[in-house]
Amino acid sequence: MDEHEIAYIALHIGSILGNQIAGQNKVSCVLLVSQYHNHTNRLVAQIDNLFGQHLIIRAIVTTYEEFEKLPAPDFLISTLRIPQTMMEWVYISPFLTDRDISALQYKVERVRQKKKRTRLLENLQLISNEALFFHNPTLADENEAIPFMADALHRHGYVDASFVADVFQRERGYSTTFGNIAVPHSMKMNAAKTGLCVVISEKTFPWGNSRVNVVLLFSINQAERALFYDIFDNLIVLLLEPPHLKKASECRTWQEFVSTIIDCF
Repeated sequence: MDEHEIAYIALHIGSILGNQIAGQNKVSCVLLVSQYHNHTNRLVAQIDNLFGQHLIIRAIVTTYEEFEKLPAPDFLISTLRIPQTMMEWVYISPFLTDRDISALQYKVERVRQKKKRTRLLENLQLISNEALFFHNPTLADENEAIPFMADALHRHGYVDASFVADVFQRERGYSTTFGNIAVPHSMKMNAAKTGLCVVISEKTFPWGNSRVNVVLLFSINQAERALFYDIFDNLIVLLLEPPHLKKASECRTWQEFVSTIIDCF
């Protein structure tokens, strides 16, 4: 293939990945109305206009019995009072008042955060394990930390022996530190599988011109790069908050680290 064909395919794949990530960040609902009238279309248009960026209406039903036969959405929007249920739901009037809009804003954000938290937990458990978590290892600086962590990923089948050199090459380009966090990784997405090795040090140690006490070393598989980006973005944003970083840096086990991240999310 010539470079134009490669560029087209890359653009197409990027578009698909972007749509997948956007879909992950949306929540689904079913709209329950007493009867389907013209004002129902207006109500749907209003909801879509206000919340379409984060919300997908999967179906419109007129009875709760119809709703129960459908695949479960993330939550239910209803203009009717419904039986007591464990399902997330919000009651609105058929004409969408300011109170209804506020209630929907709260519910959409609550459900979105709940979904993101669940997805982050599943993804963290998918890419790592307790054998890749190290509390207070003796490491002088990044020149000891990177080989130490790369070797752990290599021993557990995530990367090959050339990985450590690729990480150092990336590190020489520019530092991967964010405050007291270092997030080294290879520029090549050729790992056998996406993984995460974690080092927690109670005392900060030198990393280039910075000092760190939390190091996250990622291996990235090309086919799983969307998974990497989702985890990377959420973890970095969360750990840049000093109270969250403090809690994470006090963790002594992988399970404790994951639980702390999810609790802070």
